[in-house]
Amino acid sequence: MARHLLSARRVTALLSGGKPGRHGDGGCLYLQVNGRDRGAWVFMTKRGGKQRPIGLGSARDVPLKDARELAEACRRAVHLGRDPKTVLAEAAGELTFDAAARELIENMAPGWRNAKHRAQWSMTLLGEMAAKDGSIKKTRNDYCATIRYKPVSRLVTEDALRVLKPLWQTRPETANRLRGRCERVWDLAKASGHCSGENPFRWRGHLDKLLPRRPQLARGHHAAMPFADLPAFVGRLRAMQGIARPERWNSRS
Repeated sequence: MARHLLSARRVTALLSGGKPGRHGDGGCLYLQVNGRDRGAWVFMTKRGGKQRPIGLGSARDVPLKDARELAEACRRAVHLGRDPKTVLAEAAGELTFDAAARELIENMAPGWRNAKHRAQWSMTLLGEMAAKDGSIKKTRNDYCATIRYKPVSRLVTEDALRVLKPLWQTRPETANRLRGRCERVWDLAKASGHCSGENPFRWRGHLDKLLPRRPQLARGHHAAMPFADLPAFVGRLRAMQGIARPERWNSRS
């Protein structure tokens, strides 16, 4: 538990004094005074080695007690590897893409035949995978990183393109599956009353006008073997040893 350094009386005095500056309360929570009776609560976190301030609201509107609760929620989010900004969205009653994706996966899980489906959805939507010890770790590619903690109601077509464009030509099958899953996340949020309007991830009549056609044979097909090379290939098959040796070729030649 963080050791608190401020008190409600001290906060009032600092705001009344109006001297600009930042005053720590402990646990990464600060009171930023900007002038007489003007100040804001700030949660300070680090990302990529750099300090990143996250505003928690005006000091006139958010009491010290509430600011501490928000800071505690932000610390928990950081501990879990989540962006603390999601705390503010959730506190405001907004559903983030991350929360909606998790809810969708939980809703669908009972209908899946094996754990592979959950792993695939979690990897593409959450950027997470299960380690051998049962813990959850981040994947190398977090496709939805740019929208993860953004409220679903604020997602627009530009967000969808930012997620899909890096994969669309290089990994078209992955990109298409990701688009469909993101579309379902948005639909869940809409069904829950958190957003309205057109789904930014919808393909027909929307993204199909903004993204190029995917390359042909994008499902992992290989070029056909020239017919003239077939006899030599069959000869190599007959010479193979092991349990997979195609014995039936002899009876069909």
